[in-house]
Amino acid sequence: MESFNEQLVVVPLGQLTEMIQSTVDSTMEKWLDKVVLLESKRDSDTENTMTMKQLCSQFHISRPTVYERIASGTLKPYRIGRKIPFIKQDVLDALRNGDLQ
Repeated sequence: MESFNEQLVVVPLGQLTEMIQSTVDSTMEKWLDKVVLLESKRDSDTENTMTMKQLCSQFHISRPTVYERIASGTLKPYRIGRKIPFIKQDVLDALRNGDLQ
């Protein structure tokens, strides 16, 4: 049986409230940064991105193959809701490396 040295720490309610608020604020700030980044990528020039459908048709690969490449880390999609856009340069790099065969 494991033995734990448990101690009860009393924290004044005001201090506990500040700690919780600080943690929530920090978490929300990080989350909002990610949202802004994703939105900027989504709203960026569409010439720099391609959809799953475009990727499959232009490079003659199947959706399962794309999902395999995503799982292996070869391709990195930027999921926005149900959409899965890819950065064209990432796709071209993977193609040059022979990772889309």
